[in-house]
Amino acid sequence: MDDRGWAEWLGTFSRAELTELLTARPDLVAGYPPRTLWGLAGRICHAASVAAAVDDLRLPERQVWEAVRALGERRRRPDLDDLLGVSGPDHTDAVGAAVGTLIRRGLLRPDDGALVVPLAAELPPYPLGVPGPRARTAWAEATLPELQRALRRWGERPPARKAEALDHVVRVVSDPARVRARFDTAPDDVRRGLLRWAGRPEPGAGSRPLVAVPADRWWISDSDDDLEPPWGDPDRYREDTAARRWAAEHGLAVTPAHGWGGVLPAEVALAVRGERWRAPFDPVPPGPAVSAVPPAAVDSAAAEAVARLLRLVADLLDRVRRQEIASLAGGGIGVRELRRLGKDLGADEAQTRLALETARAAGLVRSGVSGIEPTTLAAEWAAGEPADQVVPLVLAWWRHEAMATRARDGDGRPVPALGAQVPCRGCAATRRTLLAATAAVPGGAAGDPAALRAAALWSRPAAHTVPGESAPLDTLWSELHLVGVVGAGAISAVGRALLAGDEAGLRRWADGVLPARVATVRFGSDLTAVATGSPAASLAAVLDSCADRESTGAGVIWRLGPPTIRRALDAGRTGDDLVTALREVTDRDLPQPLVHLVQDVARRHGHLRVTAAACVLTGVDEALVAQVLADRRLGRLGLRQVGPTVLAASAAPDVTLAALRAAGYLPVADAEPPRGTAEAAAARHAARDAARRIDDAVAPARPRLTVVPPPVADVARALLDGARTEPPADPLPPGLAGAAPHLTPGELALLAEAVGSGGRVSIVYRAASGAVTDRVIRAPEVLGHVLEAWCELRGDERVFSLSGVLRVLPAP
Repeated sequence: MDDRGWAEWLGTFSRAELTELLTARPDLVAGYPPRTLWGLAGRICHAASVAAAVDDLRLPERQVWEAVRALGERRRRPDLDDLLGVSGPDHTDAVGAAVGTLIRRGLLRPDDGALVVPLAAELPPYPLGVPGPRARTAWAEATLPELQRALRRWGERPPARKAEALDHVVRVVSDPARVRARFDTAPDDVRRGLLRWAGRPEPGAGSRPLVAVPADRWWISDSDDDLEPPWGDPDRYREDTAARRWAAEHGLAVTPAHGWGGVLPAEVALAVRGERWRAPFDPVPPGPAVSAVPPAAVDSAAAEAVARLLRLVADLLDRVRRQEIASLAGGGIGVRELRRLGKDLGADEAQTRLALETARAAGLVRSGVSGIEPTTLAAEWAAGEPADQVVPLVLAWWRHEAMATRARDGDGRPVPALGAQVPCRGCAATRRTLLAATAAVPGGAAGDPAALRAAALWSRPAAHTVPGESAPLDTLWSELHLVGVVGAGAISAVGRALLAGDEAGLRRWADGVLPARVATVRFGSDLTAVATGSPAASLAAVLDSCADRESTGAGVIWRLGPPTIRRALDAGRTGDDLVTALREVTDRDLPQPLVHLVQDVARRHGHLRVTAAACVLTGVDEALVAQVLADRRLGRLGLRQVGPTVLAASAAPDVTLAALRAAGYLPVADAEPPRGTAEAAAARHAARDAARRIDDAVAPARPRLTVVPPPVADVARALLDGARTEPPADPLPPGLAGAAPHLTPGELALLAEAVGSGGRVSIVYRAASGAVTDRVIRAPEVLGHVLEAWCELRGDERVFSLSGVLRVLPAP
């Protein structure tokens, strides 16, 4: 490990420089903050942390990063400038700025004129499409005789020690002039095979961008449409086989211990591509094409989109309040049910997905026992004013760590709405990047969508895209319009408030743009009630209790009838109370047919009554039934007479049978419904649903836990005040790091702290079924590859697979 060199380098930082580093890479302090510079160095060099930092780079910095990685042993500024084809002071300054950014973010560190990358950067995928690692890594596993044999093939005198022989081989193959001179001596068919292996088109094939592919797909061809192995082309297969054999025999490639294949080091691949080959470098962002757009059009489109989103979420909550939305066995809402729901809401699939995902992110709906159901927060949200509804809804979408309108996965299969999703910080970062590119367009103008997407990809090449979309970021661009942060192709006031983190400004915009709710309706003689705008919570509560919504949109129409009036009476209202309540929500007289309907239903209501019972006793003798009812020994059964020869009991059938037999009676149990009948199926379904019902099905939904890092300035001060660069004692329980290599050092340290102290910690856990949940666990214990702990969500001991722990966070 190279942590010592990184720790000593971090010790040269000022407090401001270290604070800048920790701010740019928040994962370094997430969870359990590092206590020493050595611990910080370990986190900086961790593969997951390096990958996250690289994802946040702009295109120029990423291109420089790839070039530095590909240089291998020649990682010095002159070699970097030469590989990038730097010409002129502007390019030189741009490369210097990119290198400076990489150093400030801890992805590079200067060391005696060389540029050092973290050890994790040596892992695949390899940079610039080269098929193998740097020469030192490629030759590290070779034996001393193999190294000596390679040096003799180069005409060099081999040393007697392996370390010296390895250094000698690396110096030889890192000399591009010597490699190209040897390449020029190869036969034509071998040269063609080597060019393909090195990742460059054959001469005369035309120029094209280098295609980066995984290292095991070494058959990069001269066509983007021909990235297939050469097995179907005998001539090409022979050329590639001959090229690999020739390269190994002439000291250019490393032959692995298992035989055929070989590894072509990065330095050799770059030299084979030719003296004039240069890595791509684009320091200037693409300029957007703009067109004039009136500000009023932007405001109008944004207001319409936000109002539509509010309506869809409100209608969705009304729908799930009346009836759960059926979910798939594996979780989420299938395409068929999604389309049926969209038809009920009057929305297309993208709008329906957006409403569902946003409602879940805001904690308004959750997955219940048999489907999607509202949470306790839903009623509070529905009772609020439009501005009170907009702010939590838009903020929930803005912070949502997933693509709300994504419809297909990487294999082209439909993605269930509200399905299990692994939190992805890249989705939120991509959303911010595209909106920031839109905000860069001058006021009064709208950017061309293709140009804006290109600008966003320049700012974040690792932007998350949706498989199968017509153009990169096209799905997200449409989603920005659906939420109202972009209107008519230009950023709206909602988008600017989100970028600035101005929650108060978002609320002021909603107060000034969204129409006020209506508090009255007009009743028709056809038993309908019409609201000419969005109904107030009090109005909706009255009418939803005694009528069904028939249509939604700019206005709402309710339909009253005997079933809906009965529903209100079942809830405890009387006929007179209901008539009075209806008169209070209209500014006109109630139609006589409506009044007569309420009075007629109230007169007939309650003439039949239904009583709950765990089981029913029937007899053929009224005297025997009366004797059982009067028997004091059976008082605990809760018997009551519901007919001359019928008793209802509050105890279960088996308990009732046992009590009757103990009292000297001779009862028999009725036979269960035969298997295959509707009655038997209904009984099995009821038992299954009862068994699956868990405590959290009725608990209020909680928003997804997020990392709240400590103040980075305080962490930087503590690290520099300690200034310890020696390795501390390993605080991790044995086997923890090996069982969960995907967790960052900070997360591992936080989990280890909970294991050692028996404290509480939050985890994001993916079960074997694929469901992703947030858990708070106490007193965890590491047992091999599993974690045994008390789960506060389930209220019981649970065993968690460490491979399923996706994230570790401080407990709230």
